[in-house]
Amino acid sequence: MQDWLDKLTDLTAIEGDQSNLEDALAGLAEQIGLGGYAYLNIQPGHMLAISNYHPEWQSIY
Repeated sequence: MQDWLDKLTDLTAIEGDQSNLEDALAGLAEQIGLGGYAYLNIQPGHMLAISNYHPEWQSIY
């Protein structure tokens, strides 16, 4: 578990565009056997929320 947490920390620390982060998070989720991901980053003056959950699921929850 610590290994994938370290990977997630590394991914989110790298400067880049949102599509790179989305691709990396999708790859990590797949690597550890998850069907999708939801990511929320809140900082003063900035918030980022992304997910690759199915749109129907997102509309319910």
